[in-house]
Amino acid sequence: MRNFEDIFKAKLSRRNFLKGSAAMAAISLLPKPSFAEAYKDIHLELRSKFPYQIVAGWGDKIGTDIEMGYNCDYVAYMPLAGNDSGLLCVNYETSDRDLMFPPNSKTGEEIAKEEMLAHGHSVVEIVKKSGKWELITDSKYNRRLNSYNTVFGISGPASQEIGTHCVGTLNNCGGGKTPWNTLLICEENFNAYFHGRDHQYGMFKNPHYEWYKYDARFADMNEAKKFGWVFEYDPYNPDSKPIKRTALGRFKHEGAATATTKDGRLAIYMGDDEGFQFIYKFVSDKKISEGGFDSDILDKGTLYAGKFDEEKITWLPIPNDELVNTRLAAKKLGATPMDRPEELTVHPLTGEIFVALSHNSQRRVGDAANPRIINATGHIIKLTPQDHGEIEHGWDIFLFGDENLACPDNLRFDQKGRLWITTDGMEHILGKNDGLFMVEDTNNPVVEQVLATPVRGEPTGIEFTPDGKTMFLSIQHPGRGSDYNKPYTRWPDFDESKPPRPAVIALDIS
Repeated sequence: MRNFEDIFKAKLSRRNFLKGSAAMAAISLLPKPSFAEAYKDIHLELRSKFPYQIVAGWGDKIGTDIEMGYNCDYVAYMPLAGNDSGLLCVNYETSDRDLMFPPNSKTGEEIAKEEMLAHGHSVVEIVKKSGKWELITDSKYNRRLNSYNTVFGISGPASQEIGTHCVGTLNNCGGGKTPWNTLLICEENFNAYFHGRDHQYGMFKNPHYEWYKYDARFADMNEAKKFGWVFEYDPYNPDSKPIKRTALGRFKHEGAATATTKDGRLAIYMGDDEGFQFIYKFVSDKKISEGGFDSDILDKGTLYAGKFDEEKITWLPIPNDELVNTRLAAKKLGATPMDRPEELTVHPLTGEIFVALSHNSQRRVGDAANPRIINATGHIIKLTPQDHGEIEHGWDIFLFGDENLACPDNLRFDQKGRLWITTDGMEHILGKNDGLFMVEDTNNPVVEQVLATPVRGEPTGIEFTPDGKTMFLSIQHPGRGSDYNKPYTRWPDFDESKPPRPAVIALDIS
């Protein structure tokens, strides 16, 4: 078996974009936060190089009987009238009863119901007036999809095994946009909700959420098979039924980055967010219709798992009859276990795919794509297909995490080709707040920190208006690990009568 040194030297020798000292700069990854050297300390407030405002946070009303959910994550801006009027579409990944509710104020059943309602996804119309974003609370577009009572359809190959509908969606983390302007919303850590055993997905008898005590769905392992998918819905149609698309596989989905093959088919790149799990690609059988949406595009195609060697990635096809157990199928095929695949993003100018590998402190043997032993700070790799339909193509290591940037999570390119990176875990690894970082030119990867979160917060859900002047960003779980009465921070309200609130912000990056 080749050791880490040999693998690492082989990779360095063929990196076309790094020469000499530039290579060492990329390896050591030394981003210098020019706007605040004090970021070496934990802060209670959000610090940003760019002006920002709070757009919407947990509990804000977006209708008579509906409100924003908890722990906002993926954000999509869907234009209505260009850059100043659109639909803000937001995922809600988790809930935190210790911060959401005063002690002993509610029964366990009441808490479970409110947590179910706080999960999911929302759509709210927003408009920019006099430089400030406002919610249109009576918009016809506003809606909530939740874990409590929203009905979802189920389509694609696995629907014959698991059924054609279910109630609820869980742990909505990443997402993506289709060419026909629908959204793809990812279900990630669905194992945290079910009282049962399924070792491939980390399900045991004592889930994090105690919903199973009050709702029989979460004590039913057949019901669990209806979660861990990607669902699609149309934000422009408030009556559209969300559909879970089983052809995209069942795992802890982190992101759904879309691209088009040279012959007009749809490709979707996805990661399974856990240590030693895999990178996936779905390629549709049919071409994208000039007239818009065709349901067969997302229901008929091939899901592949990635296998890396030192020079190329090979995409291995997952049989349709093994989609309910996608992880086991990928492992059986010999796909490469990765260092916790987070979000993937496609370069708008080159078509390269950048993949965030957050970290993996359990790794003891390196390989070409995951060369570091005990990979505490993570890295980013780059896939280099000539065509998104290719079964084999090149790849390279882009950046390694270090003492300034660790645990890369979300990746997104703006209209200028700048790469934006968020982190998740720097507090635990480095003792620093998580942050937002920018790479002006990926051919010359100099990293600049531009934002640090409130204490225990996490930035996620990078999104832009069409002109690239406004960035929307979610600030998840500020104050996580504390309680309602004595939170670590009260961001963003700083009201002694209120706990911290996860919220979506808008940054002026023009």
